[in-house]
Amino acid sequence: MNEVLEYLRTYRDGRRRAVEGGSVGFYFAKTPTPATSLTGLPRDAEFVVIDGRVRELDDLLQVRSLKALWITYVGDREVGVIRQLRSLRALVIGELRLPDLQSLAVLTDLQHLVCQLANRLRTIGLSSSLPQLATLHLGELRHLSDLTEIGAFTSLTQLVLHGGMWSKLRVKSLRPIGALTRLEDLFLASLHVADDTLSHLASLQGLQYLGLPNVFPLAECAALAAALPRTRGKILTPFFAGLLDGSEPSPSGACKTCGAHRVMTTGKPVRQLCPRCDRARIDQHFARWNAALTGAVRQRSNTHPPSRGA
Repeated sequence: MNEVLEYLRTYRDGRRRAVEGGSVGFYFAKTPTPATSLTGLPRDAEFVVIDGRVRELDDLLQVRSLKALWITYVGDREVGVIRQLRSLRALVIGELRLPDLQSLAVLTDLQHLVCQLANRLRTIGLSSSLPQLATLHLGELRHLSDLTEIGAFTSLTQLVLHGGMWSKLRVKSLRPIGALTRLEDLFLASLHVADDTLSHLASLQGLQYLGLPNVFPLAECAALAAALPRTRGKILTPFFAGLLDGSEPSPSGACKTCGAHRVMTTGKPVRQLCPRCDRARIDQHFARWNAALTGAVRQRSNTHPPSRGA
């Protein structure tokens, strides 16, 4: 169990560093080597890392104290065994070859669920069946378009959703995530949102770290920055990547004129500017950001006036 928690902490901390840093680099936590046989497995084991294709998978049912399972592959056969492991607190799945997670609904004590490759997932299928779920990671999502079911997991403190390198996670809206008011970490990547708004995330007042792709309008980013002043995230700052002194390498590359590292502006339309050669355009972007931020702060003050005792 401790090994899985350490993996989750390492992954979270790596994501947090990416959110705080100037680069948009991705952090991969280390994956343990899976066992290819259950022969000799102690009956009092609490943590098992296994290749899902082992023949003797049913032997897991003899381990009554199993708290955490890391399994490389889960299809119909494997989930039939996993759903009987009612003592599980943490489940990490390498490749999920199922269209939904409905079979896991009986694991009511589950606190951490990670599906690293879930490209066949079309619906969550769990509703609010996992009342203690604190961590949910779903990766390589291609067919999930409606996040409504995720809004039922109100116990979540960490949510990670992302599409693939070549296929984005395309959702209608982020509205359901706004119901997850216990969230401390929210990381969404390789994402397209049809309604193009971040306003639904303004309710996440306990959010500490926010990782989002730079694909939203500037006004939406600035408005969310006004709503979440204590949250850390590059999407909540005027420049998504790079430093204004041109000293830090960024995905925008180096200026062909002076060699300084360019910066990437936050919010559509995204621009890649040299802090030396494009100073006037940088000042214009600053002005647009500050105007949007000031307007959002004023609007929030009018909409949510402070209480008399404040």
